[in-house]
Amino acid sequence: MAHLTELPAEIISSICDLLAIDDVHELRTVCKDMWRKTRYSLLAKTFRMVPVMMTRASLQGLLDLAEDPIICGVIKELQIVLVTYLSERKDSLPLGPQRRSQRRAYSRHMHSQNTMRTTGEDVALLAQVLTKLTALESISTTDRLDPINPPLKAQDVHADLGMWPPVANMQKQNGWEMIGTWQEQYAPCRKQNLAFNTHVIAVVMGALQRTGKKLKGSLNFVGCPFEIPLPKHPDSRRLSPTGTPASTFNETQITALDANFSQLTELSLATFAFGSQDHSVAPRGVGDMFSWFHAFVPVWSNVTTLTITGSKFNGEERILSDLSGSAKFFPKLRSFSLISIQVHGQHLLRFAQHHASTLEHLTVHRHIIGSNYRELMRLLTRNEMIKFRSINLKLGDSRIRDHDFHSLVGVHNSTLILEERSHEDFVEVCHAVLHM
Repeated sequence: MAHLTELPAEIISSICDLLAIDDVHELRTVCKDMWRKTRYSLLAKTFRMVPVMMTRASLQGLLDLAEDPIICGVIKELQIVLVTYLSERKDSLPLGPQRRSQRRAYSRHMHSQNTMRTTGEDVALLAQVLTKLTALESISTTDRLDPINPPLKAQDVHADLGMWPPVANMQKQNGWEMIGTWQEQYAPCRKQNLAFNTHVIAVVMGALQRTGKKLKGSLNFVGCPFEIPLPKHPDSRRLSPTGTPASTFNETQITALDANFSQLTELSLATFAFGSQDHSVAPRGVGDMFSWFHAFVPVWSNVTTLTITGSKFNGEERILSDLSGSAKFFPKLRSFSLISIQVHGQHLLRFAQHHASTLEHLTVHRHIIGSNYRELMRLLTRNEMIKFRSINLKLGDSRIRDHDFHSLVGVHNSTLILEERSHEDFVEVCHAVLHM
């Protein structure tokens, strides 16, 4: 061990990169020299991805954390946990003297977040954070709170409320049960969750535009709405009492994001899921499906990996239909995934033809309308212009015999997964499968 401690800190850091964080902790207990030389590695592993809430305390805590000269240079990803305080959830808290302090604490958190939202303080704090994080490459949102790795200051909220803060997801969780029927109480709560998720997207875009921060990694949004009602001009009024202020982000600023996303390589969007009975948050029609997405497509022109996850709504096939209409959408795309979105085979083929010069990996997990599996595979693999290296199709087609897949590609659940290989080898294997 004495020889190990004599190694330069750079070599020790390289060794720590291959270790789990628990092993790094044990290595630090060897001696003072090892404790000192492994400090950077420990901080890099601990703070590589930092979860944060869109609250004043959490953003301020991250701002204070970024004052450390080492920590500000090791944070690669900022994960925004969609914690939101809704009045419906406060009304569902048990009554009684013993719960009075809990309801008051909830009201304080709710008022603080609403004030940030209407005054634009949230985008100002996030912009300050982005300025400090010199190594930041990716931003993501999540509608799940991990108690093992909670967002900054979430434990303070837990101590204040006696439970974890509520998250804007689609399920009842964390003890926040609704009173009354589901349609009367929970559907309005889901509509407010949708409005909050929409606002968070606007805050992220506004903070990026203010700071000029360039993302070189990925952008991942969950709970994306089918429509984002943004103010049209900087002097426009809010479209609703809970809407995004024009000073936070407006439509005229979208084109200015081109520089922010000039090096972005991965984009992942998951729509706001709802049950078939939840008509109150369903889109009014398929005509405006994902209309906001088209406004942002020009600034995402350098994206090479695109993943879109749907909510199994029948109108979502409009997404691929629109994308297949022109080759100018994502001209450098190499990997394309559609999860839980019903698509037409002709739209999928047309999209592949438009991106024949770049597209190499294709994933579709849902039923394909208008084409069976074998017909679609022949069209995709026999086109000399399309140079696929891997295809992952999970179509749920009962007409395909399971043993065809098991014997040739060794997978289950009616899924065809071919390992990455040259285009020529890939086509040869595909033809062998199709002609059995």
